[in-house]
Amino acid sequence: MENTNKSPIKIFLILISLSLLIFLADRVGMLSSTKGVLENIFVPIERFVYQKKISLTVDSSSEIAQLQKENRKLVNLVVQLETCQKENNDMRRLLNAPLPSEWKFLPAKIIGFNEGTILLDKGSNQKLGSGSIAVYENIYVGKISYLGENFSRLITPLSPYSKILAVVKDPQQSGFIARGLLISQNNKLYLQKILLEVHPQVNDLVLTDIQGGLPPDLPIGKITKINKKDNDIFQEAEIEPLVGYQRISNLFLTNFD
Repeated sequence: MENTNKSPIKIFLILISLSLLIFLADRVGMLSSTKGVLENIFVPIERFVYQKKISLTVDSSSEIAQLQKENRKLVNLVVQLETCQKENNDMRRLLNAPLPSEWKFLPAKIIGFNEGTILLDKGSNQKLGSGSIAVYENIYVGKISYLGENFSRLITPLSPYSKILAVVKDPQQSGFIARGLLISQNNKLYLQKILLEVHPQVNDLVLTDIQGGLPPDLPIGKITKINKKDNDIFQEAEIEPLVGYQRISNLFLTNFD
């Protein structure tokens, strides 16, 4: 039992002694040749491991950059496909719209909207004229107010500068019920100058009037409220547009003089 307890102490003392001898030998230069041999063995291994690590890091970075590039291409492709699909859908709706067969249409993209005025990517270089109008399906969107070479400005009914002679029709009947002047105030549409003796109703349609210099019977909006006072000469109707001018991205232009 006594010898067994002393064995770990002896091993510990031997290890400490060896450590001291190696330390002293290194201090007096006795291990220089041995260290050189060890360095010649381990340094190349360390260099190989380091270079391999750098290579893997570079390869990984290159792969990430390539994946990001491919991802950007895929995103752009998806956007282009969605745009083409929307343009095709808009064209189908136009073809199904009850418009004169002799009209010719030019598709245009909306690139800006401000205070009821739409900026389009088509101009005089695309043979547009000052009398060109824009439709979405068969809905009247506006008329060209300024023509550049490759862009144009379109005044919508929501523009404070817009004044449109319009008629009111009951969707269930032929002929018009009333006439009025369609204007914009505070980004809302109002049909004014409606005679008191006529009786327009909520949900009646408001359409372009040929007397206003526009092609007739193009829908603009529908009546949501009638404002009438007995002592006034005229009554007024609040109008909701049939299309959100700021929400559409494509429309179609046609010349009408």
